[in-house]
Order: sequence, then structure tokens, then C-alpha cells
Amino acid sequence: MRKNSPTLNQKPEKLDKKTLSYLNELNEKHGVFKDRLAEMELQYQSISQAKWEIFKAIEANKAEFQEATKVIKEKYGNVNVNLKTGVITKNDLQKEEDVKEKEASK
Repeated sequence: MRKNSPTLNQKPEKLDKKTLSYLNELNEKHGVFKDRLAEMELQYQSISQAKWEIFKAIEANKAEFQEATKVIKEKYGNVNVNLKTGVITKNDLQKEEDVKEKEASK
């Protein structure tokens, strides 16, 4: 028979209350940490999903912007548009002005 195993008339060995309480406290903390980690993982999944939805929205917006640029190019030609004022600058005219300024400075 083993040295520490109880016999029929012996009471089993027990931890003292302080040690048992401490182990239970550690076990509870472990459960809290696992719960917090699980909650964080769910939040992470939610944030990841939201991030991908934003990426898709950015791509859709980019496609719409390119389509709008195409329509403007068809209507006005190859131009630059100041997005704050709406002023259109024709690229060819700007190039001609730059050439004239260079010739005048010679």
C-alpha cells in the first residue's frame, strides 16, 4: 500500500484553508483572463470585418471617382480640376504658357 493513501479509518490529507483559498483565487483569475481574451478575440474579429468593409468601400469609391473623371475628360478634354473651387485648367494651355514664359526669359 502507498505511504500517503488513506486507509479505511484515516481521513484524507487536505490543504490548509489559506493554500486552498489561494489556489481557488488563482483559478478564478485564470478564468477571468480566458474570458477577457475571448472577448478581445471577438472584438478583433468585429474590427477585422469592419476594416474589410472599409477597404471594399474605398475600392468602390475609387471606381466611382475614375468613372467621374472619365465623364469630365469626355466633356472637357484632358483637364485638371481644382476640387475646392471647381476651376478647370486645360493641360495644353498650361503647357503653352510655360513655353512662352521660357522664351520670354531668354
